[in-house]
Amino acid sequence: MLWVDYDRDPAHRSDGERRDEVDEFLYAAGLRPGEGGAHDRVVSHARDDARQDATGCDGKCDLSGRKVARSMLPTDQGFDYYFGPLGSNDAGWVVFYENTLKGGVTDDMGRLTKLYTDRAIKFIAEHKSQPFFLYLAHSMPHVKIDASRRFRGRSKGGLYGDVIEEIDWNVGRILDAVEKSGLDERTIIFFTSDNGPWLSKGTGGGSAAALRGGKGSAWEGGFRVPCIVWGPGRIPAGRVSNAMMATLDILPTLAALAGAKLPDDRVIDGRDQSPLI
Repeated sequence: MLWVDYDRDPAHRSDGERRDEVDEFLYAAGLRPGEGGAHDRVVSHARDDARQDATGCDGKCDLSGRKVARSMLPTDQGFDYYFGPLGSNDAGWVVFYENTLKGGVTDDMGRLTKLYTDRAIKFIAEHKSQPFFLYLAHSMPHVKIDASRRFRGRSKGGLYGDVIEEIDWNVGRILDAVEKSGLDERTIIFFTSDNGPWLSKGTGGGSAAALRGGKGSAWEGGFRVPCIVWGPGRIPAGRVSNAMMATLDILPTLAALAGAKLPDDRVIDGRDQSPLI
């Protein structure tokens, strides 16, 4: 399974604001508990270590206050591998971490989308012979937005449009990688976002079109976002639905699709939406 998000991190999801935020996020993927920290109590029924499953987190992760805080890093939460910045890019620069070690600094926001995608494709190639879960969290289009030279000035939507077109192109690269690896009929991809547009940022913050409100508001424009689910042979193509599904539902839905049993020692905020998709 592969989960692609743009401008996304668990702290901003609706399920990230509820009980056991990281526990539930991780259980959706059937991850093993980390070593140390409050989340060791999560025991995964979905992950079978005998099968040598692989788990990766690629891109923005904003749980640790933009610093190394043990028990709050992706590798402390069950991920085998992590690469990305521990926070948002609103300062105009980010520090990369590879697992728990610093791996460089950049103020070139236009290179982030391709960089994360390159890492994701590498992860897929390295683990195509085993079951894997990859969580890819793009920094874009969170401000400070920018696109690479290849996409800057290309769209009719200004810089924001350039950023979205670059995300779209790179998601296509991931689909190509999955197909070329012969994994398309055994892979499910969720593509979604965490919240509506950041209206106070003007044209650089996006638009909710006819919907009222944006990021931080309780109006529909604040939390109604697109969701695309891709899974050839398992997910019917070409369907459009106006039914409601929350990110809270991703946990039980992924568990159901993976044939996992949810834990019964806690309340799970969400419902299995596999019949809907």
